[in-house]
Amino acid sequence: MNDKTIVFNTGRQYSIKGQRIAATLLDDGRVMFADIDRGIDGITKEKYAHERLMPSILQNFVMREYDHGKITYGYYEFSEDYKIRESEGFNLMQGLIAYAKTI
Repeated sequence: MNDKTIVFNTGRQYSIKGQRIAATLLDDGRVMFADIDRGIDGITKEKYAHERLMPSILQNFVMREYDHGKITYGYYEFSEDYKIRESEGFNLMQGLIAYAKTI
C-alpha cells in the first residue's frame, strides 16, 4: 500500500489463517487498522509516538491499544471523524482489508 502500512499475523487462532492485521499510520499520528479474521476495524485513540516508523514497534503499539480497547471501533461505519472518513477513510480501510488478506 504505502511506506506507512504494515501487515502481520499475530498467530492467535481466530481463524484457520490465524489473526491477520493490516495497519497504517495516519497523518495525525493515530493508526487505522483492520483485523480481517475477526472482522474488526478501528483507529487508535493514542498517537504513535516514535519519530521513525519501525514495523515491529508499530505492530506492538497496535496490539497494545487493540487488546486494551483503546480504539474507536467500526471506523468507516461509526466514526465521528467525518473529515478522514469522507476524504480517504473508506478507500483506505478497503485497501487495508485487501492487504490483510494477502498473508
